Amino acid sequence: RGAGGGHEGDGEDDDYYKRRVDAVKKIQSRARGMSSREEVFRRQAQGDLPGQQRLEKEKLLANRLAEEDVSSSVVQTEEELAIARRRKAFQMEEEAAAAKAREAREAKEQQLREEWLERERIR
Repeated sequence: RGAGGGHEGDGEDDDYYKRRVDAVKKIQSRARGMSSREEVFRRQAQGDLPGQQRLEKEKLLANRLAEEDVSSSVVQTEEELAIARRRKAFQMEEEAAAAKAREAREAKEQQLREEWLERERIR
């Protein structure tokens, strides 16, 4: 018999060590994950994550554009122009959606008026 209590070559020792190595890898992976999560949470609280930095920069530029009179005499960076284009596109989408909703509402009102007039004629 081997030192592990099983017969040499019967696979019990190999299986035991394999399970043990898997368990150690799992613990190490979890520990690395926890430290990574702690780092992400810390950076998130400080606003240091890349997405947060971009968003903050975009907010500042958008506020600057809103405060300034954007005329042809004001020189804008490519980034400011991109933000202005996105804002304009969003505004146009909102206006189109509002117009579509208004048209649908008016069509429904017209249909109700016509139905009411038809009922009045029948009486």
